Amino acid sequence: MSYTQTHKMKVREKIVGSAADAFRKKGIKEVSVPQIMKGQA
Repeated sequence: MSYTQTHKMKVREKIVGSAADAFRKKGIKEVSVPQIMKGQA
C-alpha cells in the first residue's frame, strides 16, 4: 500500500519547513535529521 501523491507533498512541505526554521534559528551545524523529522529543531 502506498501513500497518495497529495499526502507525500504535504509531508515533504512539513519536513522542508521544519528544516528551514531550524537552520535559521540554530545554523546548519547545530541541527540533526532526527530533530528536523520530529519538528523540534
